This record gives sequence, C-alpha cells and structure tokens, in this order.
Amino acid sequence: MNLIRLGRRATANVLAALRFFQEELVQDCGAFAARSRFPDHFVLVEPYSSEEIDQLCEAINTAEDKMTAFVEMIARMKLTREIEDPGNLENDEAMNRLIEEARRLLTEAQ
Repeated sequence: MNLIRLGRRATANVLAALRFFQEELVQDCGAFAARSRFPDHFVLVEPYSSEEIDQLCEAINTAEDKMTAFVEMIARMKLTREIEDPGNLENDEAMNRLIEEARRLLTEAQ
C-alpha cells in the first residue's frame, strides 16, 4: 500500500474526481464501462462500486478532519502551557516536537 499526504487542494481534486467517476461511469454504466474507459487501471483489480466510492470519500474526509483536530489540539495545549508556565515552554522538548509536527502538517495541508 502506498501512503501519501494530500494537501487541501489535492484532496478537493481527488474527491471531485472520485465523485465524477462515480456519477458518470459507475452509477450509470457499471464496472464494465469503468474498465473499458480506463483499461490500464483495472487489469488486476475491479473498479469500486458506488457504495465503495462513498466509503472511500468518507475515509478521506475523516482523515483530513482528524489532522485538523490534531493541529488544533496542539495549538490549545501550547496556549494552555504558555498561560500556566510561560517561562518553561522553551525547555519542553516534547511540546516543541508536537508544535513542529503540527506546523509541518499544516504546511503540507495547504
């Protein structure tokens, strides 16, 4: 399985392409039309059904929502620490690593 992170623009385009594929080929014409239109993609695997495309789109949306929630959680944790102990945040390596990871994720998502 290949894993990549998609930014917001890429995610929007992938979701739009999936929905277009779903509406134009799968729902109207079935798997045969999908295989005929894209033979190189469906040599070893079957095209997704309409229901499977729904599930895939939901999984993509859920993953993006979880990433956004993670970044927001880190921002809240940092703010809380700054309020409770403003001088100690610079020395908190774990928190600094989380902040850097959140920044990296935000940058990749844009």
